[in-house]
Amino acid sequence: MRLIILDTETTGLFSAAGRIVEIAAVEMLDGKLTGREFHHLLNPEHTISQEITEIIGINNAMVAGKPIFADIAQAFINFVGNDKLVVHNAEFDREFLDFEFFNIDLDWPHLSKPELWIDTLAYFKEKHPGERCSLDALCEHYEIQEPEFTGSDTLRDVKILGALYFTALAA
Repeated sequence: MRLIILDTETTGLFSAAGRIVEIAAVEMLDGKLTGREFHHLLNPEHTISQEITEIIGINNAMVAGKPIFADIAQAFINFVGNDKLVVHNAEFDREFLDFEFFNIDLDWPHLSKPELWIDTLAYFKEKHPGERCSLDALCEHYEIQEPEFTGSDTLRDVKILGALYFTALAA
């Protein structure tokens, strides 16, 4: 089974107040990373506040000259294909992706098909009621070793999420 593990970084907590500034996705087949990755830093077309920079680790200099979402949208659609997405706090990422696709007037069928989204935050909260379900806490619980740092926390996080999801399913 092919799954796409996805994460975004944004310049705000709500799509009305921010934009996607980084997007990372990795392909998994039958629970194993294939090595196919989709990763971009994006110019959000507005200034990133110092407060957001402290949270996400991405500043204005890092995105200067980078593509805008419209430049990578079709490549993202092609990478995902018709396969399911595995996302930690899927509603958050879906909201921002919906906003980005709306802004460029491009239809992405995944936005109207909730069955194509697997929300691992909801999954782990149900599996571990009352426990912390951050990626760090889950890595500790499932004894998942973090992959080698690739220069992107977001890309590292999708690899961790893929390992967590498949480890939890097997448990």
